[in-house]
Amino acid sequence: MELISIVIPTHNRSAQLAACINSILSQENAPPPLIIVVDDGSIEVHARSNSEYCKKNNLIYIFLPQSVGLAAARNRGIESSDSHWIVFLDDNVIVGQSWFQRISVLLSTCPSSLAAVEVRVEPSDQMKNLSGETFLSCHFACRRDLLLVEKGFDEHFKDPHCIDHELAARLLGHGEIFFADDIHVTQQQRSFSRLKYLFSIRKKINIELQSEFRFFSRHPDRYHAFRKKRTFPGTVISRCLFPMILELRRRPLKQITENIPDCILLCITILFEQVFTVFWAAKHLSLFFNPLRSFLHNYIEGDRTLALWKITGSDLKPFTMKRCYINAATFPFFRRPVYNAYHTHKKISSGSQHNACQIFVRIDDLFFDDTAAIELFSTVIKKLNISVMTAVRGNDILNEEYHPLLERLKDSGIFIGIHGFVHEGTFGPFDSELLQMKYGSFEAQICLVIRTLHIWKQKHSILVPPFNAINSLQIVRWSKLCSIICGGPETARFTGQVYGPVALSDGGWYFPSVHPFYGNADVMLKNGVPSMIENLKGPLCLTMHFTQERKDGFRSFTNLLECMHPQIHCWEKTKNW
Repeated sequence: MELISIVIPTHNRSAQLAACINSILSQENAPPPLIIVVDDGSIEVHARSNSEYCKKNNLIYIFLPQSVGLAAARNRGIESSDSHWIVFLDDNVIVGQSWFQRISVLLSTCPSSLAAVEVRVEPSDQMKNLSGETFLSCHFACRRDLLLVEKGFDEHFKDPHCIDHELAARLLGHGEIFFADDIHVTQQQRSFSRLKYLFSIRKKINIELQSEFRFFSRHPDRYHAFRKKRTFPGTVISRCLFPMILELRRRPLKQITENIPDCILLCITILFEQVFTVFWAAKHLSLFFNPLRSFLHNYIEGDRTLALWKITGSDLKPFTMKRCYINAATFPFFRRPVYNAYHTHKKISSGSQHNACQIFVRIDDLFFDDTAAIELFSTVIKKLNISVMTAVRGNDILNEEYHPLLERLKDSGIFIGIHGFVHEGTFGPFDSELLQMKYGSFEAQICLVIRTLHIWKQKHSILVPPFNAINSLQIVRWSKLCSIICGGPETARFTGQVYGPVALSDGGWYFPSVHPFYGNADVMLKNGVPSMIENLKGPLCLTMHFTQERKDGFRSFTNLLECMHPQIHCWEKTKNW
């Protein structure tokens, strides 16, 4: 197997393509590299020139009869390659001296923890990457096995806008992306007609906003790391209000004053972009406020979900919670719940043929720092004669020192959920622990935990993310390991406000818990939660926190569960969902 394949997509730029490849083939002291040219529907004159050039130089040439876009063209190149690494180049770049030799040495010595390498792009009139974290795919190397796992570039992007960052966001789940400063390419100058561009602005702005929304909907937890704004609405508003200022600030004063006519035309262009951004804003913001268009919704299996809830039909709209935008805007100050699951559950119940509510009790944050409280908790559960799930950190489950306490919990009829691992992440809206973990690291650890639980006759596993912070891609991926992925209020922004349990198309279930069924037992009693549940049907996750309930010796906890005793179900039964 080759170490490197070079994939170069092209479209109607045969002269620039030839210059790009010549700069590679003319490298001294370098063996001929494997180059794959993907012609994305070039017109006949360019296609003929590309074909003849590739045949003359023994390159792989793939012609696509119709233009399918940059993402799809690169994916055809990935499919045709057979190497450990794939280097992506645009057809308008010129590689630097000893480029192939240097990149070969770099990629041959890369540790397995690296997912990709972004490489230096010298400044041009188009773009640059001088210090990393730009992830420009015009000069980018990636492990082929990860590209196959992630199914390459997202072909929903018909325009280059966002495809670099969207791929990088997925690759970062597998490993680090290293920046190679000493290997570079330079982009060739291209002719640019600002008048021609003016006539294409209306369509271009629409496609760019579509791409921005697609990127945000797939990676709401990572979007802020690639954009100046934390959310898609923030980006739209910024583009509506400040494009002129931002564009002029990017240019040195000398460049502006040297060519006044071009500067005036630039300002007119930006003004047109601003007008059409405002024109398209309502359409694209409506996508954001319609949670049914979320990424996670595309992974819900409707038939299994509706069968569990005993609902006829095919409508999944009731399974999305409504956001209170006033509470969302003022949450840092007043901490009022942004979502209310009671109204959502009541709406679902209206179509359910269940006779009553099936309550599954979940206890988060059980840490082994208070042995007496754990003993008391076990006694309370045994006395109530109910089944609950307690979320315990994976590190503690693997620690033999704590096995006697875990046995005590199991003997009391308690189901052990996996509460992530040591909470090293910063508590906050995006930087919580599981969101930072690489797929491989997490999966290796949790498989050990699952095997340990199997020894204790626990036949299926439930993941309770620390801080309820887990993104939609992780939910779908890790539902293949854990049959149920729990969530909470913090997860709603990553999952399109989906309520549950809902069946995931790749197997497993997403089962969140949200206000007023999430919090302290004392508050739930005061809010009349037992009375609310009398009006509901179907499965419901009721969540409290061990660290809070132990403060009053589990008295409020006991009083709450005694009110609901007949409706509390065993978590083991969820294995048969």
